[in-house]
Amino acid sequence: MTSQPDPSNFAAANRPLLDEHRAAHELQTSEARLRSVLESVVDGIIVIDERGLIESFNAAAERIFGYCSEEVLGRNVSLLMPEHYANAHDGYLRNYLMTGQKKIIGIGREVTGRRQDGSTFPMDLAVNAMRVGEKRCFTGIVRDISARKRHEREMAQALEVAEAASRAKSEFLSSMSHELRTPMNAILGFGQLLELDGALTAEQADNVQEILKAGHHLMALINEVLDLARIESGRLTLSMEPLAMAELINECLALVESGAVSQGLTVSREIAPCHNCWVRADRLRLKQVLINLLSNAVKYNREGGGIQMTCESKSTGQVRLAVTDTGPGIPQDKLGDLFTPFNRLGLETGTIEGSGIGLVISKRLIESMGGEIGVDSRPGQGCTFWVELAETEPLAAPFALATSDASTVAGGMLPTGKPGCHTLLYIEDNPANLRLMQQVLAPRTDIHLLSTGEPLTGLELARGASPDLIMLDINLPGMNGFEVLKQLQAQADTCNIPVLAITANAMPEDIERGLAAGFLAYLTKPLDLVRLQTEIDRLLAYAKTAGKTAPPQDETPRR
Repeated sequence: MTSQPDPSNFAAANRPLLDEHRAAHELQTSEARLRSVLESVVDGIIVIDERGLIESFNAAAERIFGYCSEEVLGRNVSLLMPEHYANAHDGYLRNYLMTGQKKIIGIGREVTGRRQDGSTFPMDLAVNAMRVGEKRCFTGIVRDISARKRHEREMAQALEVAEAASRAKSEFLSSMSHELRTPMNAILGFGQLLELDGALTAEQADNVQEILKAGHHLMALINEVLDLARIESGRLTLSMEPLAMAELINECLALVESGAVSQGLTVSREIAPCHNCWVRADRLRLKQVLINLLSNAVKYNREGGGIQMTCESKSTGQVRLAVTDTGPGIPQDKLGDLFTPFNRLGLETGTIEGSGIGLVISKRLIESMGGEIGVDSRPGQGCTFWVELAETEPLAAPFALATSDASTVAGGMLPTGKPGCHTLLYIEDNPANLRLMQQVLAPRTDIHLLSTGEPLTGLELARGASPDLIMLDINLPGMNGFEVLKQLQAQADTCNIPVLAITANAMPEDIERGLAAGFLAYLTKPLDLVRLQTEIDRLLAYAKTAGKTAPPQDETPRR
């Protein structure tokens, strides 16, 4: 009987062969999996040997460079680079192999690639070295960033266009401010002169008051429109600081209380809880908002009504300021239009003056300071306009508010009744403004006025007459006021003469530029004639007592 082979012995005898076959199969499977991964990734993957010859070139690399793998395998990788990079590549590779010094290897960077058609493109490149047994090779991962670069260029161009548009808008605003203020200076200036004329009849005096009232209303409208345009153009600058609410509220109430009382309104306040309330805001702008809300409460109220100003610290970390009136209130269906420019909710034809801009500006300002503004209305009973701002820590030492008293300067009182005669030079090319200044100063026997509309003539008069004070317009023919000031400062016989700017350039940046250039005061048109006289006296006093040395700059707000 023939014996059968033992299966266990057969398996044992052939195990090495089976293991080898299994390992080969697993290797093939692994390689297939790796090739599948390499072919599916979106980045180009290129493997080169120590000589720079391409050993592997995946499908993404084919798409990026325009070559098929058969066209590049075994060729130097420098064919994928512009000529000036290709010439240096082999040297980089040899240097790394000899010294280990890295210039590209192990360091991701942006480089330029070259396609099969010779065109170049930007790409991100990351290269890493690796060993396979005794063999050393390098793997490069590339990504075409042409689309990203194109987007960046488009964004840069769009930004440049936007900045150009912003500059054009800024120039337009400055120009409009100047062009509107110049005629208003004559209207309000001569109106103020007529107001001082004691020979007017009662009817004439009433007519002058109507002129001034309309002029001031138009000037307020001009300021509001320019303010709104400046905010919407992104040119609003804020000076954020901790503010004590009790002091600011008292200041605002003082400005509107007399007008409210004259209309039979009572004014009350609840500011005791806010003695410890501080908010972070721009003082000037927050004051502008509160005065607007209080002024509206006076205008849109009923006879014998009242106004209440309150301030409270909330548990949410906010401080709420509220102005409540007893007026007719606002219908619910109109509340949505409240903060729309030029929309006065049907009161456009009424007797109460307004522009429909004040609340819009207030909203923009409060939101620019990180706060919120809103209204609660009770038709037939009144409204409460409220502002909420983030509460902040108080200053270490409460500061004293700067006085706006025009008679106080640098800790001393302005001298009055000064003996002698002062020479003033006014350089202004607008005939109406020249006549206005002549009439304003005509009653003053202590002042001798020289005037000219030509900048060069003004410089000659400054050197020849050695005036005690020069009043200078900014927009002059042939040479602007800054150039005139620079020439005055450069001459030994005129460099110490105080110079007062009187101009229709009233944007905040205009004022800052003027004071930085060396004007010792900066007045904007239309002029407040009382303030003009105050500034003249202030500068003449310093010129006389300090040998024409520079007085401190006046910090009183110009608008």
